[in-house]
Amino acid sequence: MASFDPTQPIQDASVWYPKGMYVKKEPTEANSDTEVLVLGSSDIAKLNRYVWTSKLLPTTRDAYTMTLGIVNTGEISNDVWSAADKVLNTYATMKSDSSDFLENLWPSTVDLANDIYNYSVTAGGKAESSYYANMLSWIGEYNKVQGTSDADMYLQSIKELTDREVKNIDGMYNRAETVKQGLGKYHDKCKTSKGELDGYVATMNSLLEGDDGEIEKWKHAIDEIQKDIEEKKADIDYDRLVIKWSAAYAWIPFGGMIAGIAVDIAFENKIKGLEEDLKKLRDTLNQDEAKLEAALKLHTDINAMNDQLGKLVDVISPAITAIETIQGAWEAMGSDLKQIGELVEDEGKNLPPMLLAKTDLEGIVERWNTLAQRADIYRQMAYLSEDPTYKSLDDYLNDLEEAESKK
Repeated sequence: MASFDPTQPIQDASVWYPKGMYVKKEPTEANSDTEVLVLGSSDIAKLNRYVWTSKLLPTTRDAYTMTLGIVNTGEISNDVWSAADKVLNTYATMKSDSSDFLENLWPSTVDLANDIYNYSVTAGGKAESSYYANMLSWIGEYNKVQGTSDADMYLQSIKELTDREVKNIDGMYNRAETVKQGLGKYHDKCKTSKGELDGYVATMNSLLEGDDGEIEKWKHAIDEIQKDIEEKKADIDYDRLVIKWSAAYAWIPFGGMIAGIAVDIAFENKIKGLEEDLKKLRDTLNQDEAKLEAALKLHTDINAMNDQLGKLVDVISPAITAIETIQGAWEAMGSDLKQIGELVEDEGKNLPPMLLAKTDLEGIVERWNTLAQRADIYRQMAYLSEDPTYKSLDDYLNDLEEAESKK
């Protein structure tokens, strides 16, 4: 259904603005805007981070203990290792599924931004080349020459343009549908693996916590620190595209994907708070007794990763909703163009007067140019410039301190 009344004059410029391509957001330290491109929303940014967390999971005993900084592996009992092996097997499955997602489906997700950009460039540009401005101008010219030999020329131009753009929109809608279906399949795989992981984590927790209550003493403090860390990571996800920062992540134990060291000044306060939280976590995990330290590190990491992977499952559905929002936008804009194409039929007898001024047409063009700029930023930044690097907690903190000393 068209968003304008075909029986009334065309006089509302907003009908021809981009529809449904933005979502509302709260202003942040790095970005005072109150709206953001759908694909640049926090839902999609979180999805990117959580998928990388899954892709870089350790899958062998050696990789696991090295990642956690456990030197004396003899302090880990056979029962704990047996449970950990099941966890690592599930990690391997999630790692494989996430690698496939990043290699095959994520590029298709970014291609949705290419579609938005390419469409916006031709919808915008300059008034004399914009197909929206041209279509509306031709309707106005047709109304002036209706009944003369020139009328058919304008009707044909309008019809050819609307048919072409409706076809383009249908293609973009279908590509979005392919991405949506792929996300649904990935969600189901992750949900299955997460269900298995929950059971294995419960077993490990039972073995590690034991009867002496040593782990329990530290658990609440660690949980609070992890909560603060996760909130800061989410804030940075939200702002990353705004400052055109592609080298965004490193992978650390007990946290997965985290902000990279080459941070923009806009993140300085958040990174400082993140550094303080990570130091608290490190100091808590470093215990004098080797057996307690190993158990505490295993317990903290397994629960942190289980939480991260749970968030991966949770964030896929909102990401699907974001894709559906884009589909709805294409559908709405396609309906308006189809309506114009239908009005051209029967020699244009039903084509309404076009009362938009030149400044209105220029305003339409400018709206599309703004969307093109935002889509361009997203498509350039959505791919990580290089794979995130593994960092131990100590190395990551050392890098933060070194970066701070150079300011």
